[in-house]
Parts: sequence; structure tokens; C-alpha cells
Amino acid sequence: MKTDFGKDAKRGIPIKVKPKNKLLLKGNDFVAKTPDIKASVLHFLVHNRFEQQFKPTGNQKDLLIVFLVDSSASMAKQQIISYVKGLIQKTLEQQARSKASFALIALLQGDAAVISTPTKNKKEIIEQLQKLKTGGKTNMTAGIIKSYHLLKQAGALQKFKLFILTDGKINQGETKQPFEEAILTYKKLLKVAGSSQTEVIDTDQSFIQFGLAEKFAKGIGARYSKLQNSIFR
Repeated sequence: MKTDFGKDAKRGIPIKVKPKNKLLLKGNDFVAKTPDIKASVLHFLVHNRFEQQFKPTGNQKDLLIVFLVDSSASMAKQQIISYVKGLIQKTLEQQARSKASFALIALLQGDAAVISTPTKNKKEIIEQLQKLKTGGKTNMTAGIIKSYHLLKQAGALQKFKLFILTDGKINQGETKQPFEEAILTYKKLLKVAGSSQTEVIDTDQSFIQFGLAEKFAKGIGARYSKLQNSIFR
């Protein structure tokens, strides 16, 4: 079982990405939101399709940003985990004035672990991020459950932003169908979040890709974006 002990992997490799992926978080991402029923109905009448709409309910200090990072063995290939670390670190550094709280959860060794509990201390998150290693299988169900309990304990189930950074290769769970299991678990525990508060960042850089992270994003109704790293182009 390979683990990621490289110097660059520990500190996070600086990356150059396309503008739309340069930072995970921008201005509007720090506004706490809740479902807006009236706006959702109006959107349906106008566009003839349902898409849940949201309304602001607070400010930055009420918001909890959770990074759910896939740190399984597959993320060690091509040092992907190192670039993911670099992306998160750059995002946090660029949001130095933000009053939001941040938390970090990792998927590794077939399980999930809270690496950093909610804190406004971004340096603390970065330090824990740098220590993160890779290994084992991807248990997304465990990560979703950890995220749910962390959000619930923090009283942030209606005021959070969840970033799931993964290649989508979910191969561990409580059943023989861990991929489908993870989708059902998300719908059961975090569906209230809606698509605007959860985003899946596809980290897969394999030569042959199967779009698993995108499929997962669609399955849970989350936003989707691709980590476009220039070093692989």
C-alpha cells in the first residue's frame, strides 16, 4: 500500500489552473443560504423545470466551509494530492479576511477522519493539510457521515459550503455497491444542502477517464467542476 511522504506532497505543490478553477471560494460562496420555496416555484413556472433556489440568511461569520478530501491511494498517482493541497492552501490564503469557519475531513485507509474541527484559524487548517498522507481505499459514505455529524454538532446544517475533492473512484463502503451507497447516504443526510452548497471537484488526471466524479456529482445533485491542472496538459 503506497503512501505519500514526499516533501512537496506535505507542503502542497503550487499549481496553475484555468481561471474558473483558480480558487475554490469566491465572494458569493461566503453567504449562508437556505431554500427559498417561492423563488423555486417561480423558477419552475418560468423555465418549466425544477431547480431549488436559495436566499441569504446570514453573513460570513455564520458560514462553515468543509473540505472533504479524498486522500486514498489513487490520489498519490501523479502527485495529485499535492496539487489538491496546493489549491486548498492558495484558496485559504486568498480568503485571509473571511470570517467564515473552516473544517477538513479526509478519506483514507478505507475510512474517514476529521483532520481539523471547525476553526477560523486558516493557518491551523493549512498545517493539518500539509501533514495529510495517502493510502487505502475510498469510503465516501464514511466521509459524508462524518461531514453530517460535524455540521450538525456545529449547528451549521443550513449554513455551510461543502467541497468534495475526489477522483470519484469510490471502492469501499458498508455494501457491495459503495458508489451507489454513497449517493443514497448523501441524499438521506445532506440533501437539504441543495446543489448550490455542495460542489464536487474532479481531481482525476488519468489518461483514460470514466467521469466517475461527475457521475457522483449528478447523483447527489451537486455542482461539478474539473481540476484543470496545466502540468498535465
